[in-house]
Amino acid sequence: MASTLKEIADHMGVSHVTVSHALRGTGRMAEDTRHRIQQTARRMGYRPNAAARTMASRQTHNIGVVIHSLGLQCGGWHAYDTVSGINSIIEPAGYTTCLVQMHDVESGEDGMARVFREQALDGMIVHAALLPRARHHLGELSDSIIWCDAGLQESTNCVWRDEVQAGRLVANAVAEAGYRKALVVSGESHSERPYRHGHQREAGLRDGFERAGVAMQCVRIESGNAAHLQMIIDQMHPDVAVVAADYSHVEPIALMFPSAGWSPGVHFALACCDDRSWFAVHWRNLSRARFNRYKMGQQAANMMLQRMSSHERSVESHIELPAWYPGHVKELSIPPTLVPREKLIGR
Repeated sequence: MASTLKEIADHMGVSHVTVSHALRGTGRMAEDTRHRIQQTARRMGYRPNAAARTMASRQTHNIGVVIHSLGLQCGGWHAYDTVSGINSIIEPAGYTTCLVQMHDVESGEDGMARVFREQALDGMIVHAALLPRARHHLGELSDSIIWCDAGLQESTNCVWRDEVQAGRLVANAVAEAGYRKALVVSGESHSERPYRHGHQREAGLRDGFERAGVAMQCVRIESGNAAHLQMIIDQMHPDVAVVAADYSHVEPIALMFPSAGWSPGVHFALACCDDRSWFAVHWRNLSRARFNRYKMGQQAANMMLQRMSSHERSVESHIELPAWYPGHVKELSIPPTLVPREKLIGR
């Protein structure tokens, strides 16, 4: 039979209030005491009564995390890291993470997730690029929202990446390696997207290259477009580096250039302004700017807990800074010398 808080308190010789705080991760007490109470509660088969806790505190202890998709599309790779960071803070504090797809928010009342229909959330962390109408709708559903990498850069309740600094990091690394020109590769623009990081990264690249005296040229490519590939090859030279503005532009380069006898990181320099988990496994030597998305999730979760504990409508925003990852073998990612272009063409 499951034990009650009072039985656990009597067994340990403490008050039931102390036991309640220990199991919820609240209150001030020694971590050793909290740990012993939690272990004792598990041994005695204690099961929290969610309904009673909700009635007593007028809280559901559910935090909604709005993401694009439960799959790997639409930023799912990065969402996993961010959500893991959120959960690492939310769960020990006594809250449960409820994943909600952006589609459920935008679909209206009929398709809306149950947690919204029943108002079963104490707050929301939005980790998805959103259109203005979606933001308005979310604001009507909850007055406690943290916008984490959602395209908002406001003074309060937001967490976002410093994409300009990511561009500067890449520009500085390319300049320090001795290259005098950079071809910045990006895809076709999509104006219908709610927001894009590309223009911020390009601004950082331009600033960094101008300061270092390195020429910069932006090149738009489409995967499989031979004319675009040839346009880049025609400009290649031993003192020219290629910079991918986004991780999605690295893959077309990796597929297109070898067909012309050019190997990225071997015959020409390649660096990227962003990162993805796939690189850590399959392209570990790729030089790139990296954001700690797990840490961003933790930051957003701490901001949410701060809002709820202080009952304040706003907390100060946080800007996540990137780190430069030179690659495990720097001479392959950004080599000091390149094979002369005539030898490559003669292959």
